[in-house]
Amino acid sequence: MAEAPSKKALKQFLNLAIVAYIDGKLEENELTFLRQKQRQLGISDEEARKVLSLVVGGKRDLASAGGADERQALLTDAAEMALADGVLQQGEFEALVGLAKRLGGTEEEVERTLARVMQRVRDENAPASEGVPPWVVHLAVIAVVIGAVTFLDLRFFWR
Repeated sequence: MAEAPSKKALKQFLNLAIVAYIDGKLEENELTFLRQKQRQLGISDEEARKVLSLVVGGKRDLASAGGADERQALLTDAAEMALADGVLQQGEFEALVGLAKRLGGTEEEVERTLARVMQRVRDENAPASEGVPPWVVHLAVIAVVIGAVTFLDLRFFWR
């Protein structure tokens, strides 16, 4: 028999589901994120369905969380959830701020968390560096400029 998820895990999953559904729908990428969190938190499919039924049925009261570390982890997860569809809706931002305030945080903390999550997403999606040192790039630019100037000088010389 599987071990029951902790109250902390269920609260975290509930808060994430509320943030995901704040715009009145659950997008596929939001559901994918929730499924990943469900597995990470050790929540069964049945428990997840119960939580999602509560949220879709109208539950909008965010659950409280413990100390600053738990609050930051929950805000980070919630920010990732809110950005899962690539767009931060006004209602999602307000839900994040409401979550932060309910947990003893501030709007500024939400803004910093969103900035950190967006930077991480940009970094993860950036093309891999080829490891070319900057001096090589500068040297190549100089060579191209010298070549262009030489070409132009020769064109005028041969007139």
